[in-house]
This record gives sequence, structure tokens and C-alpha cells, in this order.
Amino acid sequence: MNEKALIEAFERVVCRDHPNPDRLDCPGTPVLQQFAMQPDAFASSPLLKHIGHCAPCLQELKQLRQVDQRNAKEIA
Repeated sequence: MNEKALIEAFERVVCRDHPNPDRLDCPGTPVLQQFAMQPDAFASSPLLKHIGHCAPCLQELKQLRQVDQRNAKEIA
């Protein structure tokens, strides 16, 4: 199984098992934006556990990373 397939499988499990429709205990967009731009700063953070158990945060983080990657390509 390659890395992309493994990440997709993880996303499916989080979405299925941890939908969190009310966004309980979510850190908010500014924190997720910071995480998207500086993931190493959160290496041992409780934020990682939350994202792994919160489908909305995982999806928002994925979108923020895509925007960040597009912006990086435009600058280069």
C-alpha cells in the first residue's frame, strides 16, 4: 500500500468514526492554518490527537494545506 492510499484510508476511517458535526472542542481555523504552514511546531501537540478524531478539522486542514501548496507554487 502506498502512502497516498494509506492517507486516504485514514481519512475514510476518521470521517466514518468521528464525524463531530457540532465541531465540539475544535481549535478553529487560525490554529489549523498555523498547523498547515508549520506542522513541525505541533509535533507533540494534543492538536494532532484532535485532528485524528475529528473529521471536520481533518477536512479543513486538508483544504488549508492545498491552498498553502498552491500559493507556494505561485510564488516559485
